[in-house]
Amino acid sequence: MTDPAPASNPPPLGSSGSSLPGGQRQGGVVADVVNLFQRSSHPTASVFHVLFKFSALIFYLTSGLFTSSFVIVFVVVVTLMAFDFWTVKNVTGRLMVGLRWWHDVQEDGRPQWHFESIEDPSQVSRADYAIFWYSMYLTTFLWGLFAFFALLKLSVDWVLVCFVSLLLSWSNIYGYWQCSKDARTRVQQGMQSVLASGAMAAMTGQWTAPSFGSSAATQI
Repeated sequence: MTDPAPASNPPPLGSSGSSLPGGQRQGGVVADVVNLFQRSSHPTASVFHVLFKFSALIFYLTSGLFTSSFVIVFVVVVTLMAFDFWTVKNVTGRLMVGLRWWHDVQEDGRPQWHFESIEDPSQVSRADYAIFWYSMYLTTFLWGLFAFFALLKLSVDWVLVCFVSLLLSWSNIYGYWQCSKDARTRVQQGMQSVLASGAMAAMTGQWTAPSFGSSAATQI
């Protein structure tokens, strides 16, 4: 796997909007969102990162306009969320934020989890970082909210739809949290290596170049 290309520092969010008298700006939130995608280092991946998420949410909210069949709603929403889960886990996480997670089953039947992160997090653009994490947080929160309202109404069918969608969203968030945790651990290990080398140099009068990140997982 290759690291995402280094990205230059992006301009402030929404800087493309023109100013109006009184300090107001045209476009507002819509202009900010469009500007964010325009500054993405991986615009196609960014679009697909949010496409399936919000398609499932929109269909869930507007399904009554098209069909009264719960089975159709369940199949469409869960299929879209399954597409989203696969896309985020296997494509957009690696391209947009340099993270990857997966698990396999050992010979004794126990699952083994793997978490990988990019060596240099500064190569990830702020736009990609924002699109990746905020969209996952927002959609997971919304599915949790919809599940709560469906539970209040004692609507078991709709609780099931929301719960499956929430589970798929939360699984990716948890996996990428673990990847981020692994990245922070490697940075701390690298800093400890630098400090240890500096202390050794102070005692011996010689400087040995530290092997920063040598114990890291395979580079993405």
